Amino acid sequence: MMIDSNLSKDPERELQVHTDYLNQAYSSIRSRYPDLEIELYFATLNLAEFQQILPTI
Repeated sequence: MMIDSNLSKDPERELQVHTDYLNQAYSSIRSRYPDLEIELYFATLNLAEFQQILPTI
């Protein structure tokens, strides 16, 4: 699956798309390693900011 190269022009949509991907990763990791503590973060590279993402699964 390709991510739209213009996604960064819409910060809310960018966050939502990456949140969806992070939740998919969380689910995959959690099913394989149920005792592992997993933290999800979204990094805004231009601003060097990090935002914690809470799993929705």
